[in-house]
Amino acid sequence: MAMLEEKTLDDVVVILTSAGKGTRNFPINLYSPTSMIPKGLLRVLGTPPSELQIRQLMGWLKNFFIITQYLENDDMLSNRFGDGLGRFGVNINYSSPLEDLLNNGSGESLLRNILEQKYGGHSLVLANDNLYETDWPEVVRFHKEKGAVITVMATLMGARETIGDYGLLQVDERGRVVRITEKPKNEAELVKTLGIDDPARLGDIQVRVNTAGYVIDNPAFKDLAREDWVREKMKKESGEFDMAGGLIKGCVERGIPVYATLIDNWGDLGTNVKFLATVERALGREYPSIDSLLSKRGYHHLKNNVWVHPETYLATRNGNPSLKELIETKAVEIGPNVFIGRNVEIGKGAKIRYSSVEKRGYIGEEANISHSVIFPTCRIGKRARIDRSILGLRVVVNSSPENPTVIESSYLGPVVVPAGIHIINSPGVYPGCEFGPDRVIKDRVLLPSNAAVMRVVDSYTRREA
Repeated sequence: MAMLEEKTLDDVVVILTSAGKGTRNFPINLYSPTSMIPKGLLRVLGTPPSELQIRQLMGWLKNFFIITQYLENDDMLSNRFGDGLGRFGVNINYSSPLEDLLNNGSGESLLRNILEQKYGGHSLVLANDNLYETDWPEVVRFHKEKGAVITVMATLMGARETIGDYGLLQVDERGRVVRITEKPKNEAELVKTLGIDDPARLGDIQVRVNTAGYVIDNPAFKDLAREDWVREKMKKESGEFDMAGGLIKGCVERGIPVYATLIDNWGDLGTNVKFLATVERALGREYPSIDSLLSKRGYHHLKNNVWVHPETYLATRNGNPSLKELIETKAVEIGPNVFIGRNVEIGKGAKIRYSSVEKRGYIGEEANISHSVIFPTCRIGKRARIDRSILGLRVVVNSSPENPTVIESSYLGPVVVPAGIHIINSPGVYPGCEFGPDRVIKDRVLLPSNAAVMRVVDSYTRREA
């Protein structure tokens, strides 16, 4: 990283945003049919992205503020990070629950909280369910030198990748944003937006997109709240006032200085498809901050790009050989591009490729896992095959040599899968669902049964009594 003047970051506070219900990551982020885990706490190679962001910045910045909405976001994030002093050596404060009730979109929430906290200087704003790699001081210096009210942290992306998902940023030669285009709905709309005559050219075009990371001039930002158009948009009855398509777009249209700067890398974890793709990129060592953290924590980095927690690598249980011995004797096949967390047990004959297996899991003998993410405390039975899937917390996959279970291109919450089941292309297998007599579940969502939901409600009622 560039060696810049220390004063570059002297007046900067970090704001992390966690204000969604996480529905686009259902069911992998569910504890039960009625409670979710904040997206910022879903682990990527052993570390939640919100924690990674704090660790990336704590060497330069000491004041953090987390904007939350909904009980799970507020409760789980504040329980994990506390005041930040003991664990990170930083100060972490949280938005008021009363303020959170007023949340009316990301733009409205940022304006209101920066006003409420009376922040001067500048804010570095990050969505806590994204991965960011950049030279942080350089981003802030760019923002200050340009005299921007808002600087958007942008990334380059193939034009076709934006369809249905990302709006486009158009900038001039100085990096000033001159136009923001809504997410193109289809290829024809994208071609029109880019002003090209041949759709075949789309494969060669890269465009700038917003990563939901910003640097904000706080005094100038607060002045926006006094403008009539902003005051009107902030009203509940005006509908959701988001940051990208609402506040920033309005600023650009009115000539208020908004700039964009490219960052080194970015990972979107906001849907299950994107989560899986981003983890695969992390396994491919595209995020140096993750590699650095794993090295600091003493993970063994083996050939074929395999990261293994030291306790998992060296532990022997019940007289069984350690994972180190199993790898050295070729009794298991691990790699390429694999992460294995703490206290994971792996049986003989298991094969794991291009996958992340988080802490306290069990992988049975001759199980085959590829291009998948296995969350903490999962149990995978003998000869099970998991391919291009995500298994949420504490998924149990029963399987045996006689009745092997197969899970392909599917996303599971905390469930117990019967032996011999084939789950193929399921957008969601929810906790509390009931597996019927069908042995093949294809292109279907399994929702929680009413009985399962009532059991959860009843358990809470009994607990309160």
